[in-house]
Amino acid sequence: MLPATVVIELGINDAYVYPWRRTARVSVAEFIHNLDELVSLISDGGGRVILIVNHLVTEKAHEQGNQQPLRDNLAPYQDAIRSLGRQQGFPLIDLPHIQAAQGIPAEALLSEDCIHLTPGGNRRYGELVADALIPLLGRPF
Repeated sequence: MLPATVVIELGINDAYVYPWRRTARVSVAEFIHNLDELVSLISDGGGRVILIVNHLVTEKAHEQGNQQPLRDNLAPYQDAIRSLGRQQGFPLIDLPHIQAAQGIPAEALLSEDCIHLTPGGNRRYGELVADALIPLLGRPF
């Protein structure tokens, strides 16, 4: 039996390019396939899907093997999540858009590695997600 609602947030680890590589851990095409497969399994089982676009990361985040900032490597994965949400009609919590609308810079949430959240960033992240999630849970999909 599948859960009634599944909240999915993927992408940062998939988009990461190890220092000794030139390509991401998971290609954008494979990411899209995997995400589509995951949401299909949930939907086909009667579950509801809510997608989350990852929080902002800064240009300073970890040296990438392709010499691009992680922020730039992550962008196509974030776009893929947005696109899938629009195409299949899934509710979407777009953290970068929420952060921009509320004037919350990435640095306000992130630790020194510019990727992971600080304790205060985790709390604020939770508030942002909860504020967006609670109204979605109360309405039919």
